[in-house]
Amino acid sequence: MTYYWIITQHSEKVLETEGGSVNNGVKIIQNSKKTGNDPDVDMQLCFSMADLS
Repeated sequence: MTYYWIITQHSEKVLETEGGSVNNGVKIIQNSKKTGNDPDVDMQLCFSMADLS
């Protein structure tokens, strides 16, 4: 599966789920891009639903 960061054009920050939550209705915030070695990087990574088929 391929993972992506969603980078906002105006701030060049990435979208992240607040507190790393995967629940419906979670707040989406902007934060500095984490590296692949950061244990919290999964809060920022997205994948395409097409990758699941």
